[in-house]
Amino acid sequence: MIKQESEKGIKVTVCGGGRGGLSIAGDLTLLGHDVTLFQLPKFISSIEPVIEQKGIKVTGNTLSKKNGLAMPKSITVDPSEAFKEAEVIMVAIPGFGHDDLFEMIVEHLRDGQIIVINTGYWDSLRYKTLLEEHGKDVTIAETNLLVYLTSLVNPGEVYISATKDKVKIAAMPATENKRVLEVVQKLYPQFEEATSVLEINLSNLNGFLHAPVVTSNLGFIEKLGAEPFYFYRDGVTKSVGRIMEEVDKERRAIAKALDIEVPTIMESYKEMYSPFGAKGTSMYEIIRTNKSAQEFAMETATSAYDMTAEDIPCSFIPLIRLGEHLGVNVTVMKSLVELLSIGIDKDYESNAIALEDLGLSEMSPAQIKNYVLHG
Repeated sequence: MIKQESEKGIKVTVCGGGRGGLSIAGDLTLLGHDVTLFQLPKFISSIEPVIEQKGIKVTGNTLSKKNGLAMPKSITVDPSEAFKEAEVIMVAIPGFGHDDLFEMIVEHLRDGQIIVINTGYWDSLRYKTLLEEHGKDVTIAETNLLVYLTSLVNPGEVYISATKDKVKIAAMPATENKRVLEVVQKLYPQFEEATSVLEINLSNLNGFLHAPVVTSNLGFIEKLGAEPFYFYRDGVTKSVGRIMEEVDKERRAIAKALDIEVPTIMESYKEMYSPFGAKGTSMYEIIRTNKSAQEFAMETATSAYDMTAEDIPCSFIPLIRLGEHLGVNVTVMKSLVELLSIGIDKDYESNAIALEDLGLSEMSPAQIKNYVLHG
């Protein structure tokens, strides 16, 4: 659709026109990389403002240390154009949209390409068969969180509250980790190796932060409606923090059943946000002292529901099913899903990821671990 000449850095295609995709595309452009911004045709309206204003407006705490209008080399909804030269494909669209994305782009992928899912929602396992059926030798890696804490403040404009200091990444299988890191650390030096995509998906903290906040603030969110909602500043009280910690115990019990070490949610959060002041001995204290979290606002309060539309069917429910498969008590996680389903009047189960989708339903803990390590 729109191109300009540039031959710098890594050739990257960024998928997604929301806050995550625009932040990645904008900041990587400011860093001097050769960026293509791709969006699914049915969501073209999300990138039209970028085309009209001739760039992505980026402000805040960027990795590049720059703010301003960042114009990617190419902006397109044509997959044949978007993926033909890419070395790295950065996916930053909601997990529930990944089926549509992969079905559209798979035939346009080239052998040797690296796909990074920001944030990982089991994609490396979900789409392994699809890639094999199309004869594609492509590596999928997943991160445990998006590099940025970011907001879409206006169409085509993002404000980055924080660029995280450390983000975990792993490939499927883990034998590809070294090759992936050699490339992606040229984009984001803060990427650190996780043992496997299993550790990544057990370390995806989005649901463990978002679900307790939304569930505990349903009345407040409904009352605010179209008004802004300071998600962490107003949404996290001491009681909400305790719910986060309790859900985290179940997450770590699943990890223990698989003989995988994961830090507590408090340890992970402090490590990522210590440059922004995060400290304390409870989730409430750690979030209250994190300056970037206190600034983070949803443009409209009810858009907080959109977070659960991704986190619950693509992260929480697969972990619940994995926990049940392993004989782990996941009562609190199940309770949050049930309460959200009633409060928002949404059927999360109908489109949730199943263990069968991941190829894990018939595997023992040892077989699961061996699979993600060696394929």
